[in-house]
Amino acid sequence: PGDRVATLFGLEMDRYGTHGELILYPADMLVAVPADLSMIEAAASWMQYGTAYGLIDVGRIAASDAVVINAASSSVGLAAIQIALAEGATPIAITRTRSKADALLAAGAAHVIVSDEEDVPARIRDITGGAGARIAFDAVAGAPLAELLAAMAPRGAVIVYGMLGGFSVELMLPLLMMGNLALH
Repeated sequence: PGDRVATLFGLEMDRYGTHGELILYPADMLVAVPADLSMIEAAASWMQYGTAYGLIDVGRIAASDAVVINAASSSVGLAAIQIALAEGATPIAITRTRSKADALLAAGAAHVIVSDEEDVPARIRDITGGAGARIAFDAVAGAPLAELLAAMAPRGAVIVYGMLGGFSVELMLPLLMMGNLALH
């Protein structure tokens, strides 16, 4: 009692809401907050890896997977690159500008696609030898989501976790259906 703690991720939000100053949360899902961190910093420190954990929990990432990560220079994108590498997968980073390419390669991306300069689906197919990506980890959605579908391997999984490209998208359902793709 009285310790400064933060919550770990992974519990149902409808049962364990965490948006408040006082909450009821299982003790084994709490972690001590170091004295030199503010509560805001402590709350934010888990977000990027908790989100990127979707590659494991939802995508069931495997060592042979080509994993496309857009908005790759974001904190979640960088965490996703690290998780893909830790699982032995091949991280393919997408960024809008060439100025971020070297930093993404230094962070461990096996390939970098600059979406403002390149045909993203064609480049993904080229990188994967025509096979397509098994997983796409999408922070953008919007119109670029439709492009990702064209670059997916059969039975691939597209995990959307953000809406940087807009709240809606028009999808070509045959790409989902004929590729037997999963959209999460």
